[in-house]
Amino acid sequence: MVVHIPTWEDSSRVFENPFDTLWWFGERYHKKYGQKWPMEGQTPPEGYVYPSMEGIKLACVLAVVLTIARFTFERLIAEPIGRWFGLKHKLGGTPAGPNAKLEALIMKTKKPTSEQIAAAAKDADMEIREVEVWIRRKQRELMPSKLNKFKETLWRLCVYTFAYTYGMSVLWQEDFFWNTQLCWVGFPDLTWAIKKSLYYYYLLEGSFYLSLMVSQFMDTKRKDFWEMFIHHIATLSLIGGSWFGGCYKVGAIVMATHDISDVFLEGRVLFSS
Repeated sequence: MVVHIPTWEDSSRVFENPFDTLWWFGERYHKKYGQKWPMEGQTPPEGYVYPSMEGIKLACVLAVVLTIARFTFERLIAEPIGRWFGLKHKLGGTPAGPNAKLEALIMKTKKPTSEQIAAAAKDADMEIREVEVWIRRKQRELMPSKLNKFKETLWRLCVYTFAYTYGMSVLWQEDFFWNTQLCWVGFPDLTWAIKKSLYYYYLLEGSFYLSLMVSQFMDTKRKDFWEMFIHHIATLSLIGGSWFGGCYKVGAIVMATHDISDVFLEGRVLFSS
């Protein structure tokens, strides 16, 4: 077998017309280079599927299922385990108590400056020291409890572990896993057919990151909220791009590489809670 390593000219063909109406769906793109558009009544080989919008729809449905499964897992499994380890929802300490004016300040900025504290003390008819103590107590209350962090981390650890185990069980049997040059055989004139085992791996990864992106808005808001939101969008873009762009072989290898690193990352966070 002659291995074809794509040149810059090969790759640039994909992007030479950015208005080609999503080139990975575009019938014009395939016909322009003498390819047969796989969605035109063709049946993929046995055990294979073609990339299509049906995969995106299914990933969205699975994301909802995973979100429900996550909250069920946290309530029925993770929370009892966390309580067994002595973790609690409440952080302890004296509560801040209700104060509409100071709460408005905290909603505006989590870390008020000395000038803002002085102005708030004057507005609330309190001593500056009293305002500082109230702010510290309120900041402690707004922090996610150790039990909540434990539940969320345990869920991600279980999913990453399952995804990595499944991904490796699939990739271990593939020739391109042992010789990555085989990932590019025939690129970009691909058959656009993907093994169902890899298809399920992509569905799992895509739906999981989609569920993470959505569930962020239901979780305790953290200081890296927008950074993680952008991270999830970038991850979904890479997964979708490699899927529809015919780069699913190398994409699956990259996903497995990230999964194993996330297993160790979530494991460290879990045992440090």
